[in-house]
Amino acid sequence: MECSACQSNNLVKVSLAYEQGLSEYKGRSRSSGLSLGTGGLGLWGGRAETNGTFQTRLSARLSPPTKWSYWRASKWWLAGIFALWFLRIALMPHNPYMAAEFNRDFVWALDAYVGALVLLCWLIWRYNHRVFPVKRKRWEGSFMCRHCGQILQMGFNEPCYENSYPAARFGKCFR
Repeated sequence: MECSACQSNNLVKVSLAYEQGLSEYKGRSRSSGLSLGTGGLGLWGGRAETNGTFQTRLSARLSPPTKWSYWRASKWWLAGIFALWFLRIALMPHNPYMAAEFNRDFVWALDAYVGALVLLCWLIWRYNHRVFPVKRKRWEGSFMCRHCGQILQMGFNEPCYENSYPAARFGKCFR
């Protein structure tokens, strides 16, 4: 297999290039000391542990597609409910007749907002069960040319240009 852009056969799987750009680190430090000040003699000490991962820019660019989170959408939806509730309190008219009419309209708005949550959950489910597996399969079958940096799809053998990928369709690119 060779790159269609530069005819180099120095290709690597995208998943391998992604893993090569990840680094995990763990560190420990300890310090102690003796100090003398206006309050007298003092001892101090401290201990710290740190761990995490470091990722190169290339690895971040080649990262695998991720599923959409129900939890994140639910948190934003709940924040919207609180915002609507405070908006209701702020806009509530003092006239009892207008307040009853306002409450009736507000209940309609809340019903529509709950309907939006149902639609959002359906969209997340659809993405996670229909779109994500296709993107994941394409990512697993992709190769990167180490000479020119082009992303090649298994079976397409064509370069993947960033500006040729509309977000709404499944093109040759996964970015």
